[in-house]
Amino acid sequence: MKFFHTFFFMVLFSSSLWAYQSTEIKEFMNAESAECGSGVPLFSESDESPTVRNLLAWSLARQTVGKTEKYRILSAELEDDKNLEESDDIDLMLSAAELMFDIVYCSRLSEKISYGKKSKKLFERVLSLQPDNVSAMLGLGIGFLHTPAIFGGSNEKALEWFLKAQAAAVEPYERYAADVWLSQYYFKIDDEQNYRLFVDKAKTLFPNGYLLNQALERNENERKPL
Repeated sequence: MKFFHTFFFMVLFSSSLWAYQSTEIKEFMNAESAECGSGVPLFSESDESPTVRNLLAWSLARQTVGKTEKYRILSAELEDDKNLEESDDIDLMLSAAELMFDIVYCSRLSEKISYGKKSKKLFERVLSLQPDNVSAMLGLGIGFLHTPAIFGGSNEKALEWFLKAQAAAVEPYERYAADVWLSQYYFKIDDEQNYRLFVDKAKTLFPNGYLLNQALERNENERKPL
């Protein structure tokens, strides 16, 4: 089970999963999901809250090609996020989790494990405050999808969580993420018909969406789910 938790958070790709509370942040996430870094509404110039700083750093890192520069951007912002595990601010915790999930893919092994554990604690804290959070449902599904069965993975449980997330999703970026991950489940089990169905559903929401483009590239070039 310990391996499952570590592996679970190391396989996650940043995917705009989170169910934020602020209307302004929801608009930001919808814009980011539609097309990375394009047409994203600006926050108020006077807003220098940790949540906004996290999200702007996350967006900038996604547009940055080199891993070294990505790491610099993400780690610099994470250094300022303290005592998050005791917070009641869902938006702050989720914005920090976005940074942590991305930094896993441009850091050393020790940091991957460390940030994976920190992300897990934030994730559990958010879930305790908001049991129907779409991110929790999708996150669990992704973990089950990518973890080998011998360590607790299960395609069937992944599908169960993805369907629950789809049913609970309200915002376009939430519905989009649910459709993308359902497409990845069907890709993994070689169900071409349903794979195409959910790819098309995701494209209907965001034709040039960052997450789906990332998934399709990996599906085609590596023959693996996102």
